[in-house]
Amino acid sequence: MTATHGSKSQLLQAMKPSLTITDLALTDSGDHTTFKIGSSDQAKRYWDRTATFVFQTSTDGSTWNNATPASVRYVGGRVTFSGAVGGTHQARIHSGKYLPYAAVANITKYGFDLERDVHEDTSLTTDSTPTRNRTYKPGLNNATFKFTQWNTDDTYAGDVITDDDALIASIVVDVTQSTPTRLECFGYLTKDSIETPIDDLIGEDLDFQSDGGFFINP
Repeated sequence: MTATHGSKSQLLQAMKPSLTITDLALTDSGDHTTFKIGSSDQAKRYWDRTATFVFQTSTDGSTWNNATPASVRYVGGRVTFSGAVGGTHQARIHSGKYLPYAAVANITKYGFDLERDVHEDTSLTTDSTPTRNRTYKPGLNNATFKFTQWNTDDTYAGDVITDDDALIASIVVDVTQSTPTRLECFGYLTKDSIETPIDDLIGEDLDFQSDGGFFINP
């Protein structure tokens, strides 16, 4: 693996209002259990988690039945059923909503931090050998991200004051890749810092707390 220059990176942000999905075919991931948004439908890859979704499966491509998924990944568009879908292995979104997205302009840098809690479970010995090493169990994961941009309007300041909804952010590591790696999550804007130097452009630092999982998606 070679180093990647930061100029190849991009930040995508999903925007409201969400738009309607009707009978959108999903792509079998290969196990006939997990289905994802198709390559030609990437504009609909971020699903509105506040909307009601109806998923359907079909074994013959003509008869469709409602199916309750085992899990839904709204970030990146992926659904997993409790068992394999037989026959022609087809699934679709009968109804739901997606969030359109676009690249965020005027960004100069971004960063993200992934972390995991660990909890000590060291115990006294149960035999004649003393305990000499601490032991740990993994706990919960957490992620935060931030970016710096030139301040051009009060969009994000307004979000802090009036908007309690989480947004979807997607960090594209290298836009020149045929299938770029994306680091994605729902996130709440927690801090907006605007700095106004007398001899330079006005800058804005924005901090976000992820809500739910932080995913690495193609």
